[in-house]
Amino acid sequence: MAMQWPTRDDYLSAIQNPQNCFDDPELKSGVTAKDKFGLPFPSSGQFAVVFQLFVHTRSFGVRFFTSPVTDQQERYGKLGQHFAGFSHPALVRFSYLSQGIRVRGQKYPLVRMEWIPGEQLHSFVGARLARPTEIGQLAAQWHGRQLRRWQLSRHAGPGCPPGGAGQTEYKDTCREVHFGVI
Repeated sequence: MAMQWPTRDDYLSAIQNPQNCFDDPELKSGVTAKDKFGLPFPSSGQFAVVFQLFVHTRSFGVRFFTSPVTDQQERYGKLGQHFAGFSHPALVRFSYLSQGIRVRGQKYPLVRMEWIPGEQLHSFVGARLARPTEIGQLAAQWHGRQLRRWQLSRHAGPGCPPGGAGQTEYKDTCREVHFGVI
């Protein structure tokens, strides 16, 4: 019988007590970013959920998976090896912990990465719908970065997900963020 992976809500429940759900000493000492109700604030996608964790003067994103990927550990290992020593402003450092979080008595993998503050694309665009000039400028900036993104992806090596992986920062400018290695 296949292992049932935790849901977003399972992770939300577990991460409320970092001292109990993590074995990593640095993550154990963390405090999660909270919403207006005092609960950890997740960013969810189709296959994973990410929480922000404050650890002393640093801030991490911790990514938890909601479904299995058979070659996940190998993929992150290859990405880490490939990007070790590679410096680029679009890369964030990360580490893959195969037994990173305890949920319902079972251990599951996680990816710990630098937290890059920024506004998510849907929020950025939604707040500027009445200002089409700004949306046009963002679109032009995004288009201009595609060549640089393609150049970066040429160096991605084996195991890099198509189109890259990461989060995007939007302030007055746009910055795509991809994984590097911690």
